[in-house]
Amino acid sequence: MLRKPGARELNGSLEDVFESFKTTRGRHVPDFRAPSAHLRIDRAVMGGLPVIEGTRIPYDTISELVDFRTIYPEDIPQYYPRVSVAQAADAVDFARSLRGEEVPA
Repeated sequence: MLRKPGARELNGSLEDVFESFKTTRGRHVPDFRAPSAHLRIDRAVMGGLPVIEGTRIPYDTISELVDFRTIYPEDIPQYYPRVSVAQAADAVDFARSLRGEEVPA
């Protein structure tokens, strides 16, 4: 954020870093305070790791189950009854976006 050592002020704030933006290549980077409709980040919950809204279940727990291709988002409520299909799909989409994969809009 500082281009020169000893600079006296920052252009912007740390809050700006967490806001949603598009890269120069047109890739959408989500807002890291609320990365999707069903994921939340709170330092007091799981140390700030993105979790399924209303739970302490990390997004990557769900996305890794789906990434093994043996479980689909529709199956997740059988294993995690507090996680809806929409929440599971958001967790998977968020994980894919972090890996730079194309995520359907």
